[in-house]
Amino acid sequence: MKKYCAALFSFALFASLVLPANAESSQGLLTELQLNPEITIEVLDKNEAHVNSADVLIFSLTEDNNKVVFNGKTDKDGKYILKSTLSDEEKAKQKSPIAVAAYEVYALSPEGEMSHQVFSVPHLKNSSQLTRDDRIALERDRVKTISTKFKGQKPQL
Repeated sequence: MKKYCAALFSFALFASLVLPANAESSQGLLTELQLNPEITIEVLDKNEAHVNSADVLIFSLTEDNNKVVFNGKTDKDGKYILKSTLSDEEKAKQKSPIAVAAYEVYALSPEGEMSHQVFSVPHLKNSSQLTRDDRIALERDRVKTISTKFKGQKPQL
């Protein structure tokens, strides 16, 4: 009985160290980071309510001399989901195992007020250079939502 309990304990310890608590969600985290990470841009008014149909302009600061990556409006929930991408050339320029895409977002309220945010999104270049736990931590800890907020000020001409 003692050997059986020791074997069972050893297996449980091994499983807790090697197998994730929820394999499907952990795999989802790794896949999301390894491909094109998504980030939600939300546009808020001064009371932190979402602004639907706000004009949004997003530039890539990393590639192509401030290339416009989105020019449109927020959805009915005051959001836009950006799928961040980096070219192989840009990934090769950045020396660490993680390449960073930088963006600049401008939002224009229906009343004509402008708000602005700059943010970055990590991209995993080579998964073999990081441990599985590091990849999961990177995805868990990265910013997934960027909020740009209007102050309720009238634009001055």
